[in-house]
Amino acid sequence: MTNKFNLKKNIIFLSLVLFSFTPIEIIIYSNFLRYENYVFLYIASILLFIVSFIVILLWPFSIELNKKKAFLMLVVNLFFINAAQFLFYKVKIDPYSQPTSFVTNDPIYEDYKNVVKYIYSKEKIPATYLYELGNPLDSITPIEKRKLRVSVGTINGIDSKTSTNHETSEEYKHDIALSIKNLESLDSAIVFRRNQRILVQWLTHFYNVEKVINEHSTEDYFKKNKKSFIHVFPGAYVSSEVYSKLIGDVINFEDYHNTVLKHHTNCKDIVDLAPSIINIPATIVDHIFTDYSEKKQPLHYKFDELQDEEYRKYNTR
Repeated sequence: MTNKFNLKKNIIFLSLVLFSFTPIEIIIYSNFLRYENYVFLYIASILLFIVSFIVILLWPFSIELNKKKAFLMLVVNLFFINAAQFLFYKVKIDPYSQPTSFVTNDPIYEDYKNVVKYIYSKEKIPATYLYELGNPLDSITPIEKRKLRVSVGTINGIDSKTSTNHETSEEYKHDIALSIKNLESLDSAIVFRRNQRILVQWLTHFYNVEKVINEHSTEDYFKKNKKSFIHVFPGAYVSSEVYSKLIGDVINFEDYHNTVLKHHTNCKDIVDLAPSIINIPATIVDHIFTDYSEKKQPLHYKFDELQDEEYRKYNTR
């Protein structure tokens, strides 16, 4: 420490902090990707948070013995940092640029989003089957000659409500088939082992759902088990089933989903905390001068040609 501002020591201090921290950060983050364990991302996020405060808040006091001068240096630093941040808010040369720290990137979370993005009716489980022999109001056609229609009733894991009618049944069957198709097409695109495993489990789950629906929707099954069904009105029967295995699968999927979301959010919040505190003045000024209300504009698409010979060769009007 010294009573005078020393630019050389200033630069050496910053260099030592940054260059000693970066390799450690890279090693820890690479282990996060290698072992797919969020413990490493937590460690990297906490280190980034600590270093952000060390460089900004403790740096002036580490090179300046005089507390007043050190505090003045801190104020000046914060002023320039917030001024620069405000300019970045206002002057967006490249709005598609990525965060400055790779720690804020969570590829496991992004990879997992691709798994669940195109899964439909994932909260629902088959619970009842409504068997209808033709139109209940048809009193002319004999029962044995009427066409069997089977509707699948589901229980919703969100609110535990059940619903059984033909329209929602057809929608549910369509969702199951579409989810299977989407998951099969994604199988080779998922990168991380933990997400590949959950994709296979989801796919197996929907295969099992489709299987039990098909088994309970045949005329042979209806004829063999009709006596055990509840006769609700002429030509209509109801069967109830409890699929503990399917319910257990969805509970496990929910646990994995919430775990990934929790770890992703926590790590992001840790990394964002230091800049959020340091940049409070810039954020306040930005909100004063910027109108964030939604502005509607007419749709207009125009793709300019790329300055590339291959592009022009295959993209001519």
